[in-house]
Amino acid sequence: MSHQQPAHFIDGEWVAPLDGGTRTIINPATGEAIAVVAEGSPSDVDRAVDAAQRAFRAWRKTTPRERSLALEEFAARVESRKEELIQQEALNGGKPLFGARWEIEDFVIDGLKFFAGAARHLDGIASADYQAGRTSSLRREPLGVIAGIVPWNYPAEIAAWKIGPVLAAGNTLVLKPSEGTPLSALLLAEIAADCLPPGVLNLVLGDGVVGAAMAEHPGIAGISVTGSERTGVAVAERAARNLKHVDLELGGNAPVVVFSDAELPLLIETLRMGTFYNAGQDCTAATRLLVHASVYDKFLTAATAMTESIVYGDPLAEGNGDVEMGPLATEVQRERVDYFVRNAVAAGSRVVTGGRKVDGPGYFYQPTIVDKVRQEDPIVQEEVFGPLMTVQSFESEEEAIMLANGVRQGLSASVWTQNVGVATRVSNELDFGTVWVNEHLPLVSELPHSGHKMSGYGHSMSRYNLEQYTSTKHIMVRHDR
Repeated sequence: MSHQQPAHFIDGEWVAPLDGGTRTIINPATGEAIAVVAEGSPSDVDRAVDAAQRAFRAWRKTTPRERSLALEEFAARVESRKEELIQQEALNGGKPLFGARWEIEDFVIDGLKFFAGAARHLDGIASADYQAGRTSSLRREPLGVIAGIVPWNYPAEIAAWKIGPVLAAGNTLVLKPSEGTPLSALLLAEIAADCLPPGVLNLVLGDGVVGAAMAEHPGIAGISVTGSERTGVAVAERAARNLKHVDLELGGNAPVVVFSDAELPLLIETLRMGTFYNAGQDCTAATRLLVHASVYDKFLTAATAMTESIVYGDPLAEGNGDVEMGPLATEVQRERVDYFVRNAVAAGSRVVTGGRKVDGPGYFYQPTIVDKVRQEDPIVQEEVFGPLMTVQSFESEEEAIMLANGVRQGLSASVWTQNVGVATRVSNELDFGTVWVNEHLPLVSELPHSGHKMSGYGHSMSRYNLEQYTSTKHIMVRHDR
């Protein structure tokens, strides 16, 4: 990046934090320091909101075409620097290079291009005389300044998921990346400086203090959070004090329901990415394997062989081009995963393979399978967020649905069967925002990514995401006299 000093990006300029705070950023694959960035405060949030409010006065009046062209230009400039973004994701996030490329190309760039087009296609009810002598029309208007809080597991991808729809709908944005993985967001801000009007996109770095200030700020009309259940609840409570619009995409705990006729080779190959990509730090990761008793042993044998073949290591180390899985994001997260495994074993569960921290530099954890778990065990009920799957068996369709739905999260799930009737019935009964059949993990820009239950509310991606950053206004004109 051309910008070197620790700074926020506010009103089109790089500005030092008001209290001079800084934070050291660590490469999770080596444990070494790689950057020093700004550490923000509520006063920095005030500055950013002021800038975003000023920019909103003009940006809200731009035409859909103008916003579309601005986002197209931004997407093109991001694409021209995608190799830098890929390296940042690998360096700061520990992602394997093939995965970082997938995220930048299929979600960051494609997502921005999608919302550039969607800016021109907001739908509404047709204008008509719904009452005699009076014509009604519907306007969709931007909300105002939106705050976006980005998690550490997909720093570039989810930043783009917030930038695209917020700006396309005519709002301005104050974005807070995770305090541990801000480097991709800093690069996106640097790119935006050359093609977006000052104040339309602002970046404030910092921890939960900054997030809390955003949630409580009276000048912010809406807040979009991707993160943990705890974070989402805390933000929603604060935002309720001045009735902000709130969009929450929170934790998942995805069941994978495997019936006796499932195509096991396809399933096993899918789990290679579905469970272990990004070291399992994915809200949609395939974590809870629910397997029909008749194929349980066969599945476990094949899954164990696949898991033990996962190549993990530092994705940027020389000779590591075949790395499939990088480290966990922090030592705290690695300890959390290890705690769940040790707790499960103490309660009677079995580690089939893996189950240990990897010696040496970085925050690596072995790809792990745990079986003989009970539905009430924490390793089943909580989102572990690590390179781990639990395995349970079931005898009937009804039992499979009960086990799958028997957690408080409801983000995503998958069903594996060759029977269309079973696939349809079970998909309809699963209380999750996304259900795949004979697949797990892919998302597309055209369709929503949404949570049920404690996985949140609102949408990421799709036209529905764009609509939630607008308010509707009914205008009725009397013309009968």
